[in-house]
Amino acid sequence: MNNQSVRKEYYSNDIIDEAAHYLSTITDSPKLESEILLADILKKDRLDFYKRNLSIDHLLYKKYQSLLSERQKGKPLAYLTGKKEFWSLVLQVNEAVLIPRPETELLVEKCLSFIKKYNNPNVLELGTGSGAVSIALAKESPLIKFTAIDISTKALELAKKNAINNHVNNILFKTSDWFSEVNEEFNIIVSNPLMLIKMN
Repeated sequence: MNNQSVRKEYYSNDIIDEAAHYLSTITDSPKLESEILLADILKKDRLDFYKRNLSIDHLLYKKYQSLLSERQKGKPLAYLTGKKEFWSLVLQVNEAVLIPRPETELLVEKCLSFIKKYNNPNVLELGTGSGAVSIALAKESPLIKFTAIDISTKALELAKKNAINNHVNNILFKTSDWFSEVNEEFNIIVSNPLMLIKMN
């Protein structure tokens, strides 16, 4: 964005409109993304921008410009805000993990339908990343034991934080290169984008 340092006051309505124009070449939802980024910086809800025209100080405005510049260069919105909604959960994300995609919720739905066919099944997720799939499943099935593995310790640290933040405590997170550290038997094995079922 243009550096408008001569301005002494900044207001949310104006800078959101400016930002939306700036982002219009790289996203189909420029205004929405502009609002999300500003709401994240101000620790506000997007609805606050529709209630009143908020005054923004210069330091926050410069921070907003910096985020917009990163977004315009192609950095995903979720990496800029550090969070992503998935299955009505708010998950922390960073560049150590892939961003949960909306279509992955279909995998959760399908897996839940298989879980219902078992009496207290043992469920394994391969390559848990942010923990999105396992946390969503565990949230819906609090009495069932889940194991979530990943080769990345950074990903597992983030997944554990996400489980704690979403009040999920029925997942065992484990470092493993696929099945190398897995010795148990499982009724259901899930992995994005593939799900396997073992009948026993």
